Amino acid sequence: MLRRGDGALLCVSGGPDSVALLLLFLEVKKEFNLRLHVAHLNHGLRGSESDEDEMYVKALCEKFKLPVSVAKLDIGTESKKIGRGIEETARIARYDFFYESAKSHRLEKIAIAHTRDDQAETILMRLIRGAGLGGLCGIAPVRAMKDKMIIRPLIDISRKELEYFLSKKRITPRQDPTNLKPLYFRNKIRLELLPLLEREYNVNIKELLANTASTLQADYSYILKSTQAAFKVCAKKKEGEIFISRGKFSKCHPALQRRLLRRAVEEVKGDLRRIEYRHWQEFWSLIAVAKDGALLDLPMGVKIEKKKDFLRIRDWSIDPYPPESKKKYEH
Repeated sequence: MLRRGDGALLCVSGGPDSVALLLLFLEVKKEFNLRLHVAHLNHGLRGSESDEDEMYVKALCEKFKLPVSVAKLDIGTESKKIGRGIEETARIARYDFFYESAKSHRLEKIAIAHTRDDQAETILMRLIRGAGLGGLCGIAPVRAMKDKMIIRPLIDISRKELEYFLSKKRITPRQDPTNLKPLYFRNKIRLELLPLLEREYNVNIKELLANTASTLQADYSYILKSTQAAFKVCAKKKEGEIFISRGKFSKCHPALQRRLLRRAVEEVKGDLRRIEYRHWQEFWSLIAVAKDGALLDLPMGVKIEKKKDFLRIRDWSIDPYPPESKKKYEH
């Protein structure tokens, strides 16, 4: 996660986890010769309390002589503007702000204070909503974000351990009262489901879920590398389209076939949003029983065309009838 001489952006909300992150980085700052910079995004969701969080972080940085970048955004208004939920809008805004802050201050690492508790909550959320292997890997300890690296040094540490650490340091962090109410899905998992599982089923459920995520991350990393190698053999990209050789595709293990298709759709569409389990089931039906020339419609105008020797994945919303195919697809 860290190399000597790194520059790290510390993402600090003012809550217990992020304040503990800041203090822990201060303890290794000299040893690793780190350049530290704090970033705080005021979401404006709790009125004066949000402003008090901002003032708290500024005061903390002044106390420890750390530079800080602060921005304020009306997430409620932004959420309505772009048509996304508040939680998702806030998450996107945070990461955009963190990246731009790290870029402007020439910092290589972006440190976020996700804990083992966050990992357990995430696994349960995704399991309940439905997720594949990638989703069940949970929160990655390290991942690339463009030319920066997101690191999560606290991912194996429990929230209780961090609270104890802060009490020994005699530091009182800010508390978000909305975290104590089951208003959002994650809060319900944290306040209702996980305590029930700990009490009635397994007192170590958080640790077990986090360990499962760690194991799956290693397996998933291997699958992704295998997919990348297979993609180079099976697929060709040309002018916004991807062609997959059916002969080579059929020789791949089913697990790789699924990953190859996901990779192709993601490259054409830009993401896998709104792609559901039923779409993958429809794809296997396309392969097994549909005639050559058949099309499978996916969300956002993406279609998969079955031909004798290849599969063609294309975003037809850009040009549903490309010049070379206009006659072929006339109705």
